Parts: sequence; C-alpha cells; structure tokens
Amino acid sequence: MLRRLLRTTAATTACVLGGAATASAAPYSLLQVNLCGSGLAACFGMGSANKAGKAAELIRARRPSVVTLNEMCLNDLATIRNATGGYRGAFSQSGSQRCRNGQPYGNGVVFAPGVRIAAIRRIAYAAQQGGAEQRTLMCVDAGGVRVCVTHLDSRGKQGEQAQQMENVLAGYARAGVRTLLGGDWNLKFGGSPNAQDFVPGGMFRKGDGDVQHVMATQRHFGFVSTRTMRLNWTDHPGFQVYLDKR
Repeated sequence: MLRRLLRTTAATTACVLGGAATASAAPYSLLQVNLCGSGLAACFGMGSANKAGKAAELIRARRPSVVTLNEMCLNDLATIRNATGGYRGAFSQSGSQRCRNGQPYGNGVVFAPGVRIAAIRRIAYAAQQGGAEQRTLMCVDAGGVRVCVTHLDSRGKQGEQAQQMENVLAGYARAGVRTLLGGDWNLKFGGSPNAQDFVPGGMFRKGDGDVQHVMATQRHFGFVSTRTMRLNWTDHPGFQVYLDKR
C-alpha cells in the first residue's frame, strides 16, 4: 500500500552527534502538502478529485507530528480528521476566495491526535494582488510549538510578502518562541528573489528543491533529514522534514 501511495524522489540525511541519523530516529516531523484542492486550478484534475482523502492517506503513511496545508477547502479539515484517527487543526481563509464546491479556500495546520490548540494568529499580507484571493500567514500554538503556514503570491508580490513573513518570524525567534513554518513560497533557493534571503536570524530553512520550504528556530530544533515524495494527485511533492526537538 505504501509503495503504491508514495514514490520517493529524494531523501537527504544529516549526521547528528557524529552518527548517521534516520527518519525513524527523529522524534518530531513536519509534513508540508499543497493539496491543489480548490477546483479552480488545472492541477485539480490530477489523479483524484478527493484531495483531502489523498492527503489523509499520506498522513496515515508518514505519521507526522504536524502538517501544513495549502490550497485546501475548509471542509477538508473534517475529512482529514475522520480519515486519520484525529489529526485536528485550524484553517485560515485566503481573503474571500472560495473553492469550486462553495467552501472557504485557504491554508491549514493539523496536529497529531491529542495535541491541544492554545492560540491562533492570522495575518493578511500588506502586499496583495487584486481579487478575492488574499495571501495570509497563520500561526497556531499547540503542544508547546508555534506552527505557521503560508502560501505566497505567484504573480510578483511574493518578495514583499516574504519580507513581511520574515519580519514576523524574526520577532518570534527573538522572543524565544519555539517556531516552525511550512508552506509554498512560490520562491526557489537561488532564485530571484532568493528564498534563502527571507530566513530570519535564529532560524534555518530546508526546501524541496522547488518552491516549498520549512523553517525552524535553531535553539529549539536540530535538523535530522528530509523526505520528498512525488504525488500523482497534485502538482507539488509531499515534503517532510525530520527534526530533533530540543
């Protein structure tokens, strides 16, 4: 079942304390997924229209500590919760944009069963394109970690939005808040703008080789490894980062 579900295209493993670390040794991981689930983009027709169901299959297979989700619909949260045994979280609508099924459209964060949400923060970026879709940064406090999710613009505003994202996360890092961020930045490492230029002091970044990135505060997390999974139902890979939670 797992072999049919996932095709691993790349995996990198770092050495921790002089020994080779493996994904199974890491106590904490973040899975980043762009569902392409709005029904408004061409990628919705890839593989399966049941994007939330496919995401739930991936979550059951990979068992991450937390998942950051882009291009989802509000009712996907319930689908994922019911199909994964209780991964629960929060949703942030992207402006007034709605999915083709009429549900609010945006981003989400879901945590492994048993993790209680303490607070939710939502910021609409100052730089926006016109139209219903307005890009946001959402941060959710749960289980002693502040997990943020974002989906930056793809039509020229991503650099300005990334700068605001960096400023917000820099404040969290300075304040000593245990922070993670996952999302689709529509920016590449080494690109123009360069994704690496928006990593605040006190945090490190890992990417999927394209436009999805994960950041973590250095004092709270050590890097262990990454896993990139090709998915046949969306135009983005699944990207999982394994961390040593300090």
